[in-house]
Amino acid sequence: TRLLTVTGVQTCALPILGETDGWHLVNIPLTAYAGKQVQFALHAITRTRQYTLIDNIRIGENQAGSIDNIAASVNTSVTALPGAISVTGASGLNLMVCDTQGRTIASTYVTADAITLPVAPGLYIVRLSDGTARKLLVP
Repeated sequence: TRLLTVTGVQTCALPILGETDGWHLVNIPLTAYAGKQVQFALHAITRTRQYTLIDNIRIGENQAGSIDNIAASVNTSVTALPGAISVTGASGLNLMVCDTQGRTIASTYVTADAITLPVAPGLYIVRLSDGTARKLLVP
């Protein structure tokens, strides 16, 4: 994660998407700004592309009921283990784990074929940048 900073402007951490082609799902929790008036500006810096496309911006509550089990890739597996979340087949993707309140519990760029994230027992929403999304109950 890279922190974007501009003097006098509040900023948020953005994931480093890498040099891969295709769309990347980026989810930025805005709960810290609830009830406040804010302005958004999008700025992209690329090293290998002449342009950046941004599409489907949505500001609102998470719709947990709509992502019970959306799998964009048959090679990606997201499962609950006792005290952990296991993800396989997600190398090169961004991974975000949120609780039911929309708070980010973990956010990382996956560099290995398998990753296990220790978490407390509970209900979580796991999203990958390929569009995969799962609700998991971790025992």
